[in-house]
Amino acid sequence: MVQEKMADKIVNKADFSTRKRYKNQRKKTIKIEMATIPDNIKELWSNADAICFDVDSTVCTGEAIDDFATFLGIGDQVAELTRRAMGEGLSFRQSLDERLKLMKPSKEQLDGFIETQ
Repeated sequence: MVQEKMADKIVNKADFSTRKRYKNQRKKTIKIEMATIPDNIKELWSNADAICFDVDSTVCTGEAIDDFATFLGIGDQVAELTRRAMGEGLSFRQSLDERLKLMKPSKEQLDGFIETQ
């Protein structure tokens, strides 16, 4: 969820066609993700009294910013900053600032990344 919110913020600064492609891709991704959830898990969730989420409100195994960094060729460096943010008390804001400074993403790079997803 956080990675989607971050991507939404970046995409909102992009041109209209990029925003439209991103939103269409995101809709497809959500449909695919729902289709791949096993029926027993869907049933478990629908009958649960509560569901606990990660601190960033996600239930996922990947980090979009790490995936984007890998696409840019600096995945190991950015993953280390992500690890520090999660385990060593580096604030989310500090970690995000450091990762974005390292990545220096451009609109063209983001467009290329979105096309590969």
